[in-house]
Amino acid sequence: MSGLKSDLLNNLSFKTLKLKTKQQELLIRVSILCLVYILTFITRLFSVLRYESMIHEFDPYFNYHTTLYLTEKGIYDFWNWFDSESWYLLDRIIGGTLYLGLMVTAALIYRTLRFLSFAVHIREVCVLTAKSI
Repeated sequence: MSGLKSDLLNNLSFKTLKLKTKQQELLIRVSILCLVYILTFITRLFSVLRYESMIHEFDPYFNYHTTLYLTEKGIYDFWNWFDSESWYLLDRIIGGTLYLGLMVTAALIYRTLRFLSFAVHIREVCVLTAKSI
């Protein structure tokens, strides 16, 4: 039995994969990044399951509102959008005054899930990407 365990451990080592040092380093980095992503998603999912899927504050609601507009109208209309419903002195030019990373990431995840035939709403995508805490 112990011979079987040692054979199994020898088969799972980096030496048997015959990877170079740079390839081993890349494999370790990618594995760690995947584990971090999974851990953060599980942590966010725990919060959603415990406290329910809800948008609590104004700033996350504004991010949800802009992401909803982006998914409905497209990037060109989003970039030239003058939002008369937001309060920033007197309305706000959205496209030129935001960091688009949050909105575009949520929109891409939403489009990908819809392409894969998952029935999701943009609100759930925003909540699960920790954009609307």
